[in-house]
Amino acid sequence: MQLIPAQAVEIAELDAFFGGSLPRWQKEQQKLYEEGYILDTDDGWRAFFCLEAHGESLRVHSMYAKPPANGTVILTCMELASIEARRRKASYLRLVSHHETLDQLMQLYGFESKQGWWEKAL
Repeated sequence: MQLIPAQAVEIAELDAFFGGSLPRWQKEQQKLYEEGYILDTDDGWRAFFCLEAHGESLRVHSMYAKPPANGTVILTCMELASIEARRRKASYLRLVSHHETLDQLMQLYGFESKQGWWEKAL
């Protein structure tokens, strides 16, 4: 299992992973390409997420898990995001969740609920 920066692959490969639904707006596409990471496993590419710098924190956004998604894939992404955040000397890892199941996973993984987002001190 490894984390691959999206910039290490061709944009067409990334678009294929998203099933042809990569945003068509150049600015959005570029942001995903510059901030994105791909979770590569023995079963191929399993997930994608972006890490955006905000001061001394990194924010996880645009997370996508290839079906069938499960908690293990999500928690693996969060662990790898935490490792990358520490490598980049961030103090916090943050994310906004719109899913009850993800909220439960973040709580189990040690994130604290803030006003509208989750945060984990590193």
